[in-house]
Amino acid sequence: MKNIRLFVAIGVMMVSVQSINAQWSTDPANPGVVCDYQNIQNDPKAFSDDNGGIYVFWLDKRNDAGQGARDIYGQHFDMDGYPLWEEDGRQIISHYNKLDWFTVDRIFNSEIIIGWRSTSNGYPYPDTLRIQRLDETGNKVWVNDMIVGFASPSPISILSVNSYNII
Repeated sequence: MKNIRLFVAIGVMMVSVQSINAQWSTDPANPGVVCDYQNIQNDPKAFSDDNGGIYVFWLDKRNDAGQGARDIYGQHFDMDGYPLWEEDGRQIISHYNKLDWFTVDRIFNSEIIIGWRSTSNGYPYPDTLRIQRLDETGNKVWVNDMIVGFASPSPISILSVNSYNII
């Protein structure tokens, strides 16, 4: 009888500890917050970090200053739902031209490839497609962003990333 009570007590303690450590919300009326910064955040993209956590990236107008500019921000959550980067996300890509589209995905070695299109009202090119490689902490791996191409007028699709194509 003592063994059963001890087992039940240990089980209750384990459940209590797990619920205390858990950060993920399962309540639709009280969802977890990725970014609560003023201005507009949109176009979120998320994927697993293969360790039970997730990466989330989005377009963010917090640095807009009335020009319609958007940057790319991101956040990395651990398996318990705790943010590993700065509150309200880390600035991943900021560009002197307007960012109007992006895609992101994980590649080998826990690194991330991110691609974006910027517009510049005709200078030096109408649309420029760039890519950058990020490490697992969201820092750039390549010194310079790689220009993949230019387009005019705006194409329907200008980037498709497959992890087996990235070197």
